[in-house]
Amino acid sequence: FTLRYQLAFDAGLCGAVLAVFLRVVFGWLAATAARQGLRQPRCGAVTAIQRFGSALNLNLHFHALVLDGVYTAATPDAAPVFHPLPPPTDGPTN
Repeated sequence: FTLRYQLAFDAGLCGAVLAVFLRVVFGWLAATAARQGLRQPRCGAVTAIQRFGSALNLNLHFHALVLDGVYTAATPDAAPVFHPLPPPTDGPTN
């Protein structure tokens, strides 16, 4: 509960936790893209921070919409191209 209160009232800490979460997810997407031969992949997400639960109790959590793939561009002037990636699994990665 101590961490819950710290996250609820410290915007910097909340932002740091969110950054770690997104770094891990984006890292997985980039590694998966690299295994498919995609170079310089770009990821994207939109996150809403909710600070309460269904009973209006203090329950800070994130609602994140993360792209299920990556964007790449052949050249800096080219339009980005979206590459869908397979979903995560519980099994080992290739």
